[in-house]
Amino acid sequence: LVCDGMNRVITALMLVVAFHAAASTPEQDALQTRACNDGFFDACDDVGNHNVGTWAIAESLFVKGCLGGIASSCMWLGFAGIERKNTISAPEFKGKTPADLYQQACKAGNDDGCTRLCIQKMTGLGAPKDEKGAKPICTTACTLGSSAACEKIGATYSSHSDRTAILNPACGSGSLSACYALAKNAADGENAKKDKAQAQKLFTKACNGGHAAACVELARMLPEKDKAGAAKLYERGCKGANMYACASLADLVKEGVKSPLGTDELKARACTLGYLSACPGK
Repeated sequence: LVCDGMNRVITALMLVVAFHAAASTPEQDALQTRACNDGFFDACDDVGNHNVGTWAIAESLFVKGCLGGIASSCMWLGFAGIERKNTISAPEFKGKTPADLYQQACKAGNDDGCTRLCIQKMTGLGAPKDEKGAKPICTTACTLGSSAACEKIGATYSSHSDRTAILNPACGSGSLSACYALAKNAADGENAKKDKAQAQKLFTKACNGGHAAACVELARMLPEKDKAGAAKLYERGCKGANMYACASLADLVKEGVKSPLGTDELKARACTLGYLSACPGK
């Protein structure tokens, strides 16, 4: 027993070293697999993540992680089931569906699990369509910070007041995605003129928290002559990997607005992020 306990301590110490490695290597995966087999279930999840797509390897690791209480492993196991035509092959989860595993992950506070379940129930892809049952799940996912779930709420609730009632608490709980969706609701909804100041306030809150798209929207709300102010906001959005921010800042720099980044570098970033108009030859 003493030897077994010492081996677990050694494994744990080695695992800490592995976690601080710059990137996954075969040696690191081997070390974490050993930790996984010794009952360190976070390690099962990590190695599983390194092998997503190679389900013959990843699935068995996610099974161990999920059985060990790692919510993200349950989510990935559900995703593997979707990849296997909505079938969970692991005998430990016989009779379970991907939706069941997403639900398990969601209940444990995993935002990806909630988001995937939200989308499944909203669309009917991979599970029976259930918009009424989806709403509380989408709300939970939005509160946990899922932009996709917040967008689903915005698209599903036709009433401006209903969307506000759901998104407000999520924004107050710190979900920047909810604040962004709430700001869009205020700016684009039936009370757009009345709520412009509120939209600006919410975009500012989300942008200050690091939501890149909110910085872009905030820049677009500035007076056209305030190009310096817009440039600062686009710069923050570009640093947050928003392609529109990089492309818009490139246009301003071309007009003579000062920025630490040059036009060519900004266009290159926008292109890399998927803004094809900024790519060479376009």
